[in-house]
Amino acid sequence: MGDQARADEFSGVALSDGEVLRVRNIVADLVYPLLTFDVRQIEDLNQPGRGMVVIVEPRRPSAPHGVLVNEGLGYLRRNGASLRQLDESPPPTRAASPRRQARHDDLIRYERDMISHLDTSEQAFVVFTLVTDLSGGLTLDTKSLRACHQG
Repeated sequence: MGDQARADEFSGVALSDGEVLRVRNIVADLVYPLLTFDVRQIEDLNQPGRGMVVIVEPRRPSAPHGVLVNEGLGYLRRNGASLRQLDESPPPTRAASPRRQARHDDLIRYERDMISHLDTSEQAFVVFTLVTDLSGGLTLDTKSLRACHQG
């Protein structure tokens, strides 16, 4: 852990079919309704046989998903850097407003456009598209990265 409370290196995990099966079994045992997801292994080119295991899950209309907590299902909600558990009944789902749906469609279009500009012939990229619970902004550019490193 670096001096700014963030990871400054990644040693990776051992990659194996057994690890993928273990992740699939954990999700199958603890999450309801069962998710449609993929488990991908991304090997570190500098450490053959080691890397990261990534769970990829598309947005689903059957959300929220309950996780097994003691003898019942718990529904979690992100609260900043932590999670808090809601009561045992699933939170009501609501249809997306036309404005929210338009924003979501714009984000998907923007993400696809950005991905189409990546040169993957020599490097691998991990793309995260996040929709936050709170409004606001964060500029991710070289200037903000330097400012982060300088503290």
